[in-house]
Amino acid sequence: MMMTEHLNFEDIVDAIYADEMTPDNMRLIHRVQAHVMKCDSCRHIYDTIQTIRDWREDELSDEKFAAASFPELLKSAAVSLSVSISNGCRLALDGIQQLASGLDYSFEHPLALAARNGAGDEDMSRLVDEENDYNRLTLDGNKLTVSLDAEDWGSDIPVLIAADADKNVYFCDEMKLLDGRYTAVVAVPNDGTYDIMIGKTDKENE
Repeated sequence: MMMTEHLNFEDIVDAIYADEMTPDNMRLIHRVQAHVMKCDSCRHIYDTIQTIRDWREDELSDEKFAAASFPELLKSAAVSLSVSISNGCRLALDGIQQLASGLDYSFEHPLALAARNGAGDEDMSRLVDEENDYNRLTLDGNKLTVSLDAEDWGSDIPVLIAADADKNVYFCDEMKLLDGRYTAVVAVPNDGTYDIMIGKTDKENE
């Protein structure tokens, strides 16, 4: 079922992680739960965050980490980048920021920071670093595919969050394992900058 209005990402997180049944929290929980019963898109994000919380509660015994919020947990092992898109082309990765010094995985190779202008006979609807078979960003029409080498993740499952130019989160899901690669396909319907953040969750003890 499609709806014209969607929940704020922060409201979904706050509703799931509410630990006190104050009147405000109860109203928020009721509003979020009523909405996700009618909106498939928000329901998918809600279910993903709920699943991540369940995994974390099972696996984290340290009180400091167990009490951390979803965004804090995600950012504790995340890489963030911004992708500029115009006329169906990936112009550049505006920046890559590793959010945790202890993270073993990074985007340093092969996602180049240099602009790509699609000169010559190159198909303007599809830009990909063909020489690299490690981590890839592929733009095909209005779909951006992020593909990661699964060997780097071990028991960790990457989770991808995408936000539009207005910082509205519109995609939140764990990446799917396909032929030895973790893959996510994100819609990029308009020109502009899209923020991509990749965190991880552990399924080893699921």
